[in-house]
Order: sequence, then C-alpha cells, then structure tokens
Amino acid sequence: MRILIVDDEEIMCNALYLHLREEDYDVSKAYSAQEALKLFDKQIFDLVISDLRLGDMDGIELISKLKEKDSNTAFVVMTAFGTMEKALEAGKLGVYYFITKPFSMENIDSIVSKVEEDISLRQDNRNFREILNEKYSFPNIIGKNVNMQKVYKVINKVSSVDIPVLITGESGTGKELVANAIHYNSDRKDKPLIAVNCSALPDTLLESELFGYEKGAFTGAEKKRKGRFEL
Repeated sequence: MRILIVDDEEIMCNALYLHLREEDYDVSKAYSAQEALKLFDKQIFDLVISDLRLGDMDGIELISKLKEKDSNTAFVVMTAFGTMEKALEAGKLGVYYFITKPFSMENIDSIVSKVEEDISLRQDNRNFREILNEKYSFPNIIGKNVNMQKVYKVINKVSSVDIPVLITGESGTGKELVANAIHYNSDRKDKPLIAVNCSALPDTLLESELFGYEKGAFTGAEKKRKGRFEL
C-alpha cells in the first residue's frame, strides 16, 4: 500500500515516515499542503495521513483537493486540537479516522491495517462489479437472430430510463439474464440488485421478508430487519 504523510511538524512527519517504512509500506512525506499536491500530481496514493493544521492550508481543504484528484484515496486526519465540528467535517469528506495527538505507533499500525483491509475489500468489490458488467454487457447476451436484435434494442431503451419493467417468457429463455443486463447497464449499476423468489416464500414469512419488521415486533424479533422493498 502506498502512503503519504503530510505534516508541517517535521519531527512527527519523519517519525511516522520511518516507522511505516519499517513496516514495509511504500511511504512518501510532505511538510506542506502544496508539497503534497505536487506529489499527488506525480503518483497516486492509497492512504494519506494528514495533520489538520498545516502552515499553508487547512488539512480539510487539502483532503478536499486531493479527493478531486483521486476519489479512491483513503484519509486519516491527526491533530492536537481535536474538535467535534472538524471531526464531523472530516467525516463528510469520507475521512476514515480522526485521531488526536499524542498517539502511539501501535495505534497508527492498527488504523493503517484496518484501512488496508477496507481498501482490499473495495478493490474486490470493484473487480466483482467489473466482472458482472462484462458478463451482462450486450455483446454477451445478444445473438444474431433478428428477434434477439429487437430484444437488444428494448434493453438499451429501458436501461436508460427510470420505469418498471416486466419480463415474460418461457423457462430457459433468459429472463434473469435480461433483468441483470438492464440493471448493470443502468444508472443503478453501482447499487445492489435485490432478487426475490416469491414462489419459494411460505405464507408465514412473506410479509416479514418483503416489508421487514422492527425489533420486538413479535417473539424472536431480536433486531430490526429491512424488507426487500426497502433494500
């Protein structure tokens, strides 16, 4: 994982830099926001650990600028002047952690490890979605048959608009494939596709599965559960 340390306090910046290098991370350092921006123009970083108060720019402002360069970069903010207002502001920008100085290197190791796990998970999700998008792309479901070309045109039309779609056909004709193709070629492709086999739901579970329930709604309802419609 490639990490950038940004802190105008050189002693702290160097200490983090040396420690994370010893942990076998690919680490760079910057003593100012402008230096960090220049480094970002040359390479992309997986994680940025930045001080909140920098001499030439507020750390939150720096993070906002860096996110414009790469929205996938993770951020950790450190400060000796922690405030709830700044923590909330950092949270809105997607900052993973807001830590107060002084802190131990073991604390940093724990945070970096958690961020690394999350980055790996996000990459796996992106790879999975790319596979799905490729699997359900039009060339993979459309044949040369004239009737299938008509189906292709309909899928192309309905994928670009926000309307309910009913797909009918005999068993084995590819209804599920068409449904997936519509979803993964629409503006909702980054959202989950919720499938429900209604014929497999017994009468006693139909209501709770589709509409969900609140904690304590009935015996055994130990926690709230969202229904398929809400999901």
